[in-house]
Amino acid sequence: MTTAPRILVVDRAPVFAAGVEAAFARMNHPVTLEHLKHLPSLDALPQPAPDLLLLEASWGAQHELGLIRQLRERHPHLRCILNVFDGKAGLAAAVRQAGGAGVFNKALNPPMLVSLCLQVLQEDCFIPTAIGEGGVQLPASHAPNLTPRQQEILWLVAEGQSNKQIARRLSVAEGTIKNQLYSMYRVLGVSNRTEASRWWLRTAQ
Repeated sequence: MTTAPRILVVDRAPVFAAGVEAAFARMNHPVTLEHLKHLPSLDALPQPAPDLLLLEASWGAQHELGLIRQLRERHPHLRCILNVFDGKAGLAAAVRQAGGAGVFNKALNPPMLVSLCLQVLQEDCFIPTAIGEGGVQLPASHAPNLTPRQQEILWLVAEGQSNKQIARRLSVAEGTIKNQLYSMYRVLGVSNRTEASRWWLRTAQ
């Protein structure tokens, strides 16, 4: 996107919105962020409409699912992600059916949160349940021929970490990370880390 994306955070806790804004700032991704404690209807949506809506899930999320359906009809270019706590997982299928961009757990670390938001803003993708709701590694059935260490590296790549940062975190040489990435590219049929991240987001359902 050529201009800073506009993000609306609808959450009862202002500290969450502040945390989202700080996470984007730390990763040098400028955004224009607004915060509302509630969004009773689409009539309360700020104008011009934001590019991305981070919507806190109430118990059962029925109100939010209704809003997502209306958004897809009235603002088809606005992407919406439902934010959940640990006790509200399992909504991904309903969110996808309603037309949302996915679900993420508020316990996600900030770099992963930013990475997911950017992926949703840049392309029409759906946040995989395995990543969004828990930020965990892919099940083996969804990571063909990838070793556990390669899955860990892929997860860190999707977070937006550099080879040097990944090497430091895993206590290995940077060259080892490069070799592992080249091996993964061949297995996944991709040519770079951006395509590998997209594969992760699209495949880990």
